[in-house]
Amino acid sequence: MGCGKSKEPTGYNDAEHEVSASTSTETKSARERVKDLYTIGTSLGSGGFAVVKEATHRETGRSVAIKIINLPRGDTPDAVQARNDVKREIAVLQELKCPQIMDLLEVFVDDKKAYMVCEVIRGGELLQAVIDAERYGEEEAKVCFAQLIIGLQYLHAHGIIHRDIKLENILLEREGDISRVKIADFGLAKKAADTAMQTICGTPQYVAPEILNAKIDQRYDTGADMWSAGVCLFILLGGYPPFYDEQEARMFRDIKAGKFSFDDTAENAEIWRAVSDDAKDLIKKLLCVDPTARPTATDVLSHPWIRGTGAGQSHTSNLTGTVARMRLQKGIKKVIAVNRFHLE
Repeated sequence: MGCGKSKEPTGYNDAEHEVSASTSTETKSARERVKDLYTIGTSLGSGGFAVVKEATHRETGRSVAIKIINLPRGDTPDAVQARNDVKREIAVLQELKCPQIMDLLEVFVDDKKAYMVCEVIRGGELLQAVIDAERYGEEEAKVCFAQLIIGLQYLHAHGIIHRDIKLENILLEREGDISRVKIADFGLAKKAADTAMQTICGTPQYVAPEILNAKIDQRYDTGADMWSAGVCLFILLGGYPPFYDEQEARMFRDIKAGKFSFDDTAENAEIWRAVSDDAKDLIKKLLCVDPTARPTATDVLSHPWIRGTGAGQSHTSNLTGTVARMRLQKGIKKVIAVNRFHLE
Protein backbone atom coordinates (compact mmCIF):
# COMPACT_ATOMS: atom_id res chain seq x y z
CA MET A 1 0.00 0.00 0.00
CA GLY A 2 1.09 3.59 -0.48
CA CYS A 3 -0.09 6.88 -1.84
CA GLY A 4 0.92 6.20 -5.46
CA LYS A 5 -0.64 9.07 -7.37
CA SER A 6 -3.34 9.55 -4.77
CA LYS A 7 -3.97 13.04 -3.49
CA GLU A 8 -4.94 11.74 -0.04
CA PRO A 9 -2.54 9.06 1.22
CA THR A 10 -4.01 7.44 4.29
CA GLY A 11 -0.99 5.65 5.73
CA TYR A 12 0.07 2.08 6.31
CA ASN A 13 -2.25 -0.73 7.42
CA ASP A 14 -0.20 -3.18 9.49
CA ALA A 15 -2.93 -5.83 9.43
CA GLU A 16 -2.31 -6.44 5.73
CA HIS A 17 1.20 -7.83 6.24
CA GLU A 18 3.10 -10.41 8.23
CA VAL A 19 6.78 -10.59 9.13
CA SER A 20 8.55 -13.29 7.11
CA ALA A 21 12.26 -12.80 7.83
CA SER A 22 14.03 -15.60 9.67
CA THR A 23 17.49 -16.36 10.97
CA SER A 24 19.10 -19.74 10.33
CA THR A 25 20.82 -21.55 13.20
CA GLU A 26 22.38 -24.53 11.35
CA THR A 27 25.94 -25.65 12.06
CA LYS A 28 27.30 -24.93 8.57
CA SER A 29 29.05 -21.64 8.01
CA ALA A 30 26.87 -18.77 6.86
CA ARG A 31 28.65 -18.77 3.50
CA GLU A 32 27.93 -22.48 2.97
CA ARG A 33 24.28 -22.10 3.90
CA VAL A 34 23.84 -19.17 1.54
CA LYS A 35 25.52 -21.00 -1.34
CA ASP A 36 23.27 -24.01 -0.75
CA LEU A 37 20.22 -21.84 -1.40
CA TYR A 38 21.40 -19.07 -3.74
CA THR A 39 23.50 -18.60 -6.85
CA ILE A 40 25.59 -15.50 -6.19
CA GLY A 41 25.92 -13.04 -9.06
CA THR A 42 27.46 -9.65 -9.71
CA SER A 43 28.14 -6.91 -7.21
CA LEU A 44 25.51 -4.21 -6.85
CA GLY A 45 27.62 -1.97 -4.65
CA SER A 46 30.00 -1.82 -1.71
CA GLY A 47 31.05 0.37 1.16
CA GLY A 48 32.63 0.13 4.59
CA PHE A 49 32.51 -3.44 5.86
CA ALA A 50 29.85 -4.61 3.38
CA VAL A 51 29.28 -5.58 -0.22
CA VAL A 52 25.88 -6.12 -1.86
CA LYS A 53 25.56 -8.83 -4.49
CA GLU A 54 22.68 -9.87 -6.68
CA ALA A 55 21.69 -13.51 -6.28
CA THR A 56 19.08 -15.99 -7.45
CA HIS A 57 17.24 -18.50 -5.29
CA ARG A 58 18.09 -21.93 -6.70
CA GLU A 59 14.58 -23.38 -6.35
CA THR A 60 12.27 -20.46 -7.02
CA GLY A 61 14.42 -18.39 -9.38
CA ARG A 62 13.65 -15.27 -7.37
CA SER A 63 16.21 -12.48 -7.67
CA VAL A 64 17.42 -11.05 -4.37
CA ALA A 65 20.11 -8.74 -3.07
CA ILE A 66 22.46 -10.17 -0.46
CA LYS A 67 24.27 -7.73 1.81
CA ILE A 68 27.46 -9.46 2.95
CA ILE A 69 28.90 -7.85 6.05
CA ASN A 70 32.32 -8.63 7.47
CA LEU A 71 32.06 -8.87 11.25
CA PRO A 72 35.17 -7.37 12.86
CA ARG A 73 36.79 -9.48 15.53
CA GLY A 74 38.34 -8.34 18.77
CA ASP A 75 37.26 -6.27 21.73
CA THR A 76 38.20 -2.80 20.50
CA PRO A 77 35.40 -0.21 20.77
CA ASP A 78 35.17 0.05 16.96
CA ALA A 79 34.88 -3.72 16.51
CA VAL A 80 32.27 -4.06 19.22
CA GLN A 81 30.32 -1.12 17.82
CA ALA A 82 30.42 -2.53 14.28
CA ARG A 83 29.06 -5.90 15.45
CA ASN A 84 26.37 -4.21 17.53
CA ASP A 85 25.31 -2.09 14.53
CA VAL A 86 24.86 -5.22 12.42
CA LYS A 87 22.88 -6.99 15.14
CA ARG A 88 20.67 -3.95 15.59
CA GLU A 89 20.03 -3.57 11.86
CA ILE A 90 19.04 -7.23 11.59
CA ALA A 91 16.83 -7.12 14.68
CA VAL A 92 15.01 -4.02 13.47
CA LEU A 93 14.46 -5.21 9.90
CA GLN A 94 13.16 -8.59 11.04
CA GLU A 95 10.25 -6.82 12.73
CA LEU A 96 9.24 -4.80 9.68
CA LYS A 97 7.00 -5.54 6.73
CA CYS A 98 5.90 -2.44 4.84
CA PRO A 99 5.87 -1.51 1.13
CA GLN A 100 7.83 1.66 1.87
CA ILE A 101 10.63 -0.18 3.70
CA MET A 102 13.31 -2.48 2.29
CA ASP A 103 12.17 -6.06 2.83
CA LEU A 104 14.52 -8.42 4.71
CA LEU A 105 13.78 -12.00 3.61
CA GLU A 106 16.35 -14.12 5.41
CA VAL A 107 19.49 -13.84 7.54
CA PHE A 108 22.53 -16.07 7.92
CA VAL A 109 25.18 -15.26 10.53
CA ASP A 110 28.36 -16.87 11.83
CA ASP A 111 31.35 -15.47 13.68
CA LYS A 112 32.90 -14.05 10.49
CA LYS A 113 30.10 -12.70 8.31
CA ALA A 114 26.44 -11.77 8.23
CA TYR A 115 24.40 -12.36 5.07
CA MET A 116 21.24 -10.29 4.86
CA VAL A 117 19.01 -11.52 2.03
CA CYS A 118 16.78 -8.63 0.90
CA GLU A 119 14.49 -7.78 -1.96
CA VAL A 120 16.22 -6.29 -4.98
CA ILE A 121 15.56 -2.56 -5.26
CA ARG A 122 16.52 -1.68 -8.81
CA GLY A 123 15.40 1.92 -9.11
CA GLY A 124 18.44 3.59 -7.57
CA GLU A 125 18.49 6.59 -5.25
CA LEU A 126 15.61 9.05 -5.23
CA LEU A 127 18.02 11.97 -5.43
CA GLN A 128 19.58 10.74 -8.66
CA ALA A 129 16.17 10.02 -10.16
CA VAL A 130 15.07 13.57 -9.41
CA ILE A 131 18.24 14.95 -10.98
CA ASP A 132 17.67 12.87 -14.12
CA ALA A 133 13.92 13.47 -14.40
CA GLU A 134 12.71 15.18 -17.57
CA ARG A 135 9.63 16.39 -15.73
CA TYR A 136 9.75 17.14 -12.05
CA GLY A 137 7.54 19.54 -10.17
CA GLU A 138 5.89 20.07 -6.84
CA GLU A 139 3.27 17.40 -7.48
CA GLU A 140 5.99 14.80 -8.13
CA ALA A 141 7.84 15.89 -4.99
CA LYS A 142 4.60 15.50 -3.03
CA VAL A 143 4.05 11.94 -4.24
CA CYS A 144 7.49 10.63 -3.28
CA PHE A 145 7.61 12.61 -0.03
CA ALA A 146 4.23 11.19 1.03
CA GLN A 147 5.62 7.69 0.49
CA LEU A 148 8.58 8.50 2.74
CA ILE A 149 6.21 9.75 5.43
CA ILE A 150 4.03 6.63 5.22
CA GLY A 151 7.17 4.56 5.81
CA LEU A 152 8.09 6.71 8.81
CA GLN A 153 4.54 6.45 10.14
CA TYR A 154 4.91 2.66 10.11
CA LEU A 155 8.34 2.73 11.76
CA HIS A 156 7.25 5.13 14.48
CA ALA A 157 4.07 3.16 15.17
CA HIS A 158 6.38 0.21 15.86
CA GLY A 159 8.51 2.32 18.19
CA ILE A 160 11.51 2.49 15.84
CA ILE A 161 13.61 5.56 15.03
CA HIS A 162 15.63 5.31 11.81
CA ARG A 163 18.15 8.01 12.86
CA ASP A 164 19.66 8.41 9.38
CA ILE A 165 16.87 9.58 7.08
CA LYS A 166 18.43 11.23 4.05
CA LEU A 167 17.88 11.25 0.30
CA GLU A 168 20.63 8.68 -0.26
CA ASN A 169 18.71 6.23 1.92
CA ILE A 170 15.48 6.62 -0.06
CA LEU A 171 15.47 4.19 -2.99
CA LEU A 172 13.09 3.68 -5.89
CA GLU A 173 11.33 0.35 -6.30
CA ARG A 174 11.46 0.82 -10.09
CA GLU A 175 13.77 2.99 -12.13
CA GLY A 176 12.27 6.39 -12.89
CA ASP A 177 9.12 5.82 -10.81
CA ILE A 178 9.34 8.22 -7.89
CA SER A 179 5.85 7.25 -6.70
CA ARG A 180 7.23 4.00 -5.19
CA VAL A 181 10.03 4.61 -2.70
CA LYS A 182 11.71 2.42 -0.11
CA ILE A 183 13.53 3.47 3.06
CA ALA A 184 16.86 1.65 3.34
CA ASP A 185 19.95 1.42 5.58
CA PHE A 186 18.82 0.63 9.11
CA GLY A 187 22.33 0.47 10.58
CA LEU A 188 21.57 3.25 13.07
CA ALA A 189 17.92 2.40 13.75
CA LYS A 190 16.84 1.79 17.33
CA LYS A 191 13.79 1.29 19.44
CA ALA A 192 12.48 4.63 20.68
CA ALA A 193 12.36 3.29 24.24
CA ASP A 194 16.05 2.39 24.18
CA THR A 195 17.86 3.86 27.18
CA ALA A 196 20.79 4.82 24.93
CA MET A 197 18.70 7.30 22.96
CA GLN A 198 21.16 10.07 23.71
CA THR A 199 23.61 8.91 21.06
CA ILE A 200 24.93 11.55 18.69
CA CYS A 201 24.60 9.98 15.26
CA GLY A 202 23.25 10.57 11.77
CA THR A 203 24.45 12.60 8.80
CA PRO A 204 25.50 16.20 9.58
CA GLN A 205 23.28 18.11 7.13
CA TYR A 206 20.21 16.11 8.15
CA VAL A 207 20.71 15.78 11.90
CA ALA A 208 18.06 17.17 14.25
CA PRO A 209 19.01 19.80 16.85
CA GLU A 210 17.91 17.59 19.75
CA ILE A 211 20.42 14.93 18.64
CA LEU A 212 23.21 17.50 18.72
CA ASN A 213 22.04 18.50 22.21
CA ALA A 214 21.40 14.94 23.39
CA LYS A 215 24.53 14.53 25.49
CA ILE A 216 24.02 17.91 27.11
CA ASP A 217 20.53 18.12 28.49
CA GLN A 218 18.09 16.51 26.07
CA ARG A 219 16.93 13.13 24.86
CA TYR A 220 15.27 12.54 21.52
CA ASP A 221 12.63 10.35 19.93
CA THR A 222 10.82 9.86 16.61
CA GLY A 223 10.70 13.63 16.07
CA ALA A 224 14.35 13.45 15.00
CA ASP A 225 13.31 11.52 11.88
CA MET A 226 10.69 14.15 11.11
CA TRP A 227 13.33 16.91 11.17
CA SER A 228 15.43 14.88 8.71
CA ALA A 229 12.35 14.43 6.53
CA GLY A 230 11.97 18.21 6.53
CA VAL A 231 15.54 18.55 5.27
CA CYS A 232 14.73 16.04 2.51
CA LEU A 233 11.66 18.03 1.49
CA PHE A 234 13.63 21.29 1.43
CA ILE A 235 16.19 19.71 -0.94
CA LEU A 236 13.54 18.08 -3.11
CA LEU A 237 11.85 21.44 -3.69
CA GLY A 238 14.78 23.85 -3.48
CA GLY A 239 17.67 21.88 -4.94
CA TYR A 240 20.09 22.68 -2.11
CA PRO A 241 20.29 21.88 1.63
CA PRO A 242 18.79 24.23 4.23
CA PHE A 243 21.87 23.91 6.45
CA TYR A 244 25.36 24.01 5.04
CA ASP A 245 28.66 25.55 6.04
CA GLU A 246 32.26 24.60 5.32
CA GLN A 247 32.80 24.93 9.07
CA GLU A 248 30.75 22.12 10.60
CA ALA A 249 30.61 23.86 13.98
CA ARG A 250 28.89 26.87 12.38
CA MET A 251 26.48 24.59 10.56
CA PHE A 252 25.61 22.85 13.83
CA ARG A 253 24.96 26.24 15.45
CA ASP A 254 22.53 27.07 12.65
CA ILE A 255 20.81 23.69 13.05
CA LYS A 256 20.46 24.14 16.81
CA ALA A 257 18.97 27.59 16.20
CA GLY A 258 16.78 26.41 13.32
CA LYS A 259 18.38 29.12 11.20
CA PHE A 260 17.47 28.68 7.54
CA SER A 261 15.87 30.86 4.89
CA PHE A 262 13.97 30.66 1.62
CA ASP A 263 15.37 33.98 0.41
CA ASP A 264 18.92 34.37 1.72
CA THR A 265 20.04 35.19 -1.85
CA ALA A 266 18.21 36.59 -4.86
CA GLU A 267 18.73 33.30 -6.69
CA ASN A 268 17.23 31.26 -3.84
CA ALA A 269 14.32 33.67 -3.49
CA GLU A 270 13.54 33.10 -7.16
CA ILE A 271 13.65 29.33 -6.66
CA TRP A 272 11.19 29.44 -3.76
CA ARG A 273 8.76 31.74 -5.57
CA ALA A 274 8.02 28.66 -7.70
CA VAL A 275 6.97 26.69 -4.59
CA SER A 276 3.54 26.84 -2.97
CA ASP A 277 2.95 28.44 0.41
CA ASP A 278 1.56 25.15 1.72
CA ALA A 279 4.81 23.35 0.91
CA LYS A 280 6.88 26.04 2.62
CA ASP A 281 4.56 25.93 5.63
CA LEU A 282 5.17 22.19 5.99
CA ILE A 283 8.94 22.68 5.77
CA LYS A 284 8.81 25.33 8.49
CA LYS A 285 6.79 23.04 10.75
CA LEU A 286 9.17 20.10 10.22
CA LEU A 287 12.28 22.25 10.77
CA CYS A 288 10.98 23.49 14.10
CA VAL A 289 13.69 23.36 16.78
CA ASP A 290 11.22 22.30 19.47
CA PRO A 291 10.60 18.58 18.79
CA THR A 292 7.37 18.64 20.82
CA ALA A 293 5.94 21.20 18.37
CA ARG A 294 7.10 19.29 15.29
CA PRO A 295 4.39 17.34 13.40
CA THR A 296 4.33 13.56 13.60
CA ALA A 297 4.20 11.44 10.46
CA THR A 298 0.44 11.12 10.91
CA ASP A 299 0.16 14.90 11.24
CA VAL A 300 2.13 15.38 8.01
CA LEU A 301 -0.19 13.05 6.10
CA SER A 302 -3.06 15.34 7.14
CA HIS A 303 -1.26 18.56 6.18
CA PRO A 304 -2.98 20.65 3.45
CA TRP A 305 0.01 20.30 1.13
CA ILE A 306 -0.15 16.50 1.19
CA ARG A 307 -3.95 16.26 1.04
CA GLY A 308 -4.52 19.18 -1.30
CA THR A 309 -3.91 19.76 -4.97
CA GLY A 310 -0.66 21.69 -4.83
CA ALA A 311 -2.01 25.13 -3.85
CA GLY A 312 -1.93 26.30 -7.43
CA GLN A 313 1.75 26.97 -8.07
CA SER A 314 3.92 23.89 -8.77
CA HIS A 315 6.04 25.46 -11.52
CA THR A 316 7.41 22.25 -13.03
CA SER A 317 9.89 23.84 -15.42
CA ASN A 318 11.43 26.00 -12.70
CA LEU A 319 11.78 23.09 -10.28
CA THR A 320 13.27 20.85 -12.95
CA GLY A 321 15.87 23.49 -13.71
CA THR A 322 16.60 23.92 -10.02
CA VAL A 323 17.19 20.22 -9.49
CA ALA A 324 19.44 19.99 -12.55
CA ARG A 325 21.74 22.50 -10.83
CA MET A 326 22.37 20.04 -8.00
CA ARG A 327 25.38 18.50 -9.73
CA LEU A 328 27.05 21.90 -9.90
CA GLN A 329 26.28 23.13 -6.40
CA LYS A 330 28.97 22.73 -3.82
CA GLY A 331 26.46 22.32 -1.03
CA ILE A 332 24.53 19.43 -2.54
CA LYS A 333 27.76 17.70 -3.55
CA LYS A 334 28.77 17.89 0.08
CA VAL A 335 25.48 16.34 1.15
CA ILE A 336 25.98 13.42 -1.23
CA ALA A 337 29.61 12.83 -0.27
CA VAL A 338 29.54 13.25 3.50
CA ASN A 339 29.72 10.19 5.72
CA ARG A 340 27.36 9.81 8.63
CA PHE A 341 28.81 10.25 12.08
CA HIS A 342 28.18 7.97 15.02
CA LEU A 343 29.59 8.87 18.42
CA GLU A 344 28.10 6.15 20.62
